[in-house]
Amino acid sequence: MRRLQKYVLDCIHQRGYGITENESIPEYNVRQYLKATEEMGEIARYLFDRQSPPATEIADVIIPLLAMAEMLNYDLETAITEKVENDIERGIR
Repeated sequence: MRRLQKYVLDCIHQRGYGITENESIPEYNVRQYLKATEEMGEIARYLFDRQSPPATEIADVIIPLLAMAEMLNYDLETAITEKVENDIERGIR
């Protein structure tokens, strides 16, 4: 997934987005988080209307999160794997 994170961030930069001269990494990541939240709202709208969201809408949520993970130098695949494996032990709550 690390390769995917880098690819997503590279594409975002090629599109002309990224950290501006007057912006810090935390500010950039807040912007990515807000984008992901807005896109999640679009998915919620489909669900409230009892429709399945298109796969493109799901991708729209994940893209800013992948970019944020890459900017923070996180290995998202490892973090996700550890999280789901630890959740097995927690069981149903």
